[in-house]
Amino acid sequence: TAINFAQALATAYADAFTPVRVVLEARSFTGTSSTLVDLKLRDDNRVAVVLGDVVTGGGGAVGLLLGRLASDPVQRNPGRVKSGALDIETAYVGSETVEAVPAKIVQIHDKGFITLRTYPRKAGYYFTDDPTATAATDDYNSLARGRVFDKSIVLANDEFVKEILDEVEVDTLVRIAPDKAKYYQTIIESAISQAMTAEGEISSVSALVDPAQNVLSTGEICVELRIIPVGYARTIVVKLGFNNPANS
Repeated sequence: TAINFAQALATAYADAFTPVRVVLEARSFTGTSSTLVDLKLRDDNRVAVVLGDVVTGGGGAVGLLLGRLASDPVQRNPGRVKSGALDIETAYVGSETVEAVPAKIVQIHDKGFITLRTYPRKAGYYFTDDPTATAATDDYNSLARGRVFDKSIVLANDEFVKEILDEVEVDTLVRIAPDKAKYYQTIIESAISQAMTAEGEISSVSALVDPAQNVLSTGEICVELRIIPVGYARTIVVKLGFNNPANS
């Protein structure tokens, strides 16, 4: 029920060009990870659920995750190892320590929850990933992807709201003048490139304004914005073997 309300709330904020993402606490975990609801069967891509806390019997360390998100740029996965271990001494899922239940951690992760983990020969605790309560095929199946999308929406709104009710030149066929179409493309590409591409938050951005639009009749200008996000090294496979130079 909380997920349903959170998704509705976040959608309403997005419709008002003030997008948010919601992080919820998974309460009352009994320790049986195999019976957890599968969040990947939902379509609530503006909501994430944390199962794992810094105290025994706790629910989810929401504040810990929000602190990591607040300190990171929008494209960064909160589980990024290079960001360093979390500033905690112990981590639990239910009443059990994370170290004691590695199989449960995998099951919790596979059900689409954000939880805590350790790495062999590396001190400290880390978030497993940043999935949202939606299918893996959803474009916004992670907090990072969603936050990138949200920032681009805010930038686009802030840039184009200045153009509302401005005059738009048209050609003899009452289509938007080519130089005006180019102007709209340029201002949004420049804004997002400076704020996001230059900061490593996205890979690239491009905009397209179809010059065939009949602005005189519709009073509407359609701008197509295309963003290429960054990728993530969620799994690294190393192929290792012996080699005899004499046989090569």
